[in-house]
Amino acid sequence: NVLVKIADVDRGRLAPRYILAVVLSEREDLFQLGTSFKVLEKLYARNEFQPSQTTTLASLNIPSDTKFNLRTVATKESNSAQGFLRCNCRKHCGKKKCKCVLNQIKCNSKCYSSISSRN
Repeated sequence: NVLVKIADVDRGRLAPRYILAVVLSEREDLFQLGTSFKVLEKLYARNEFQPSQTTTLASLNIPSDTKFNLRTVATKESNSAQGFLRCNCRKHCGKKKCKCVLNQIKCNSKCYSSISSRN
């Protein structure tokens, strides 16, 4: 089993920093990884993941019918409501243009760089 690091933009504050995966195949020094949800669509180099001490995930338990990207798998494994969605509004959020309001998610501190959120 291996651990794949999730980028800060792709995870919320309470979300895990790594996703547990298993190596399914190797070709030309690139590895196909699978998680408990789906197979990851990107091939990973050896320096993009690290070995895990746990062996709870087996390659037989991985559904291989479709492939997902790391961001989608990170959202499914996350317990956080915010996920990777950020609105980047310059002032306080408006009703029509804000990504968070349109997706019925409250804005948080990652949405704004210099002002505090009203939510």
